[in-house]
Amino acid sequence: MKYYGYAGAILYVDLTHNTVRQEPLDIEMAKGFIGGMGINSKLAYDLIKPGIDPLSPENVLIYGAGPFVGTLIPGFPRAGVVSKSPLTGLLGESSSGNSIGAMLRYAGYDHLVITGRAEKPVYLVITDDNVEIKDASHLWGMDIFEATDVVRSELGDYWVSCIGPAGESLVRFACIIENKFSMIGRTGLGAVMGSKNLKAIAVRGTKGIRVYRRREFRKLVSELRDRIASNPLVDLWRNQGKILDSYIGPYSKAGI
Repeated sequence: MKYYGYAGAILYVDLTHNTVRQEPLDIEMAKGFIGGMGINSKLAYDLIKPGIDPLSPENVLIYGAGPFVGTLIPGFPRAGVVSKSPLTGLLGESSSGNSIGAMLRYAGYDHLVITGRAEKPVYLVITDDNVEIKDASHLWGMDIFEATDVVRSELGDYWVSCIGPAGESLVRFACIIENKFSMIGRTGLGAVMGSKNLKAIAVRGTKGIRVYRRREFRKLVSELRDRIASNPLVDLWRNQGKILDSYIGPYSKAGI
């Protein structure tokens, strides 16, 4: 079945049994839980058993990208990860603005569900329909900059999500780093990745995303970009970061 706005598949990787499988995206689930984080949360609800240790093999790590990810819509690379948080013991969710989500969808998957624990350090390589679980013993102990460089030297121009020594050591607030400079920074999901002996995920896809009414879609994208570029908050955020908070009140009152 061909989907508009969705790649149309979920990739399941079991690190304990060293197996991978694809399942078609349930269109009714997509309608009921719109967006990457919506379906991520539904999958987490279905797959994470009550009472498990967040750092046990029974925990599930779920990457997901919504229907805008990988298209021309502004902000297209943002996608998120869900798991049971080792920091809070509750549902942990975090997203990144420069994630592997777009490339995951170009490879043909809206979501990536990782279960189990590998016997030794591994990294996951996704190249369209070809999925490999490769030895990562030589990467273990590296920081994210060095590990990402080594993965790319081995594979080529891949988008890489990885952990550093904090995630490997199961520090409960460890991050996952996307493409060297963007963080899955909240709720300790890097420790979940480390608990699975998963050092990195490298993705390269070539399939693209189909959109409905392409001419109208391009017009909408152009209008959105113009609105964003003309908003005075954009330069404030770029130049002053968190200081932006002190400006929100006046601009909000002005209807911006």
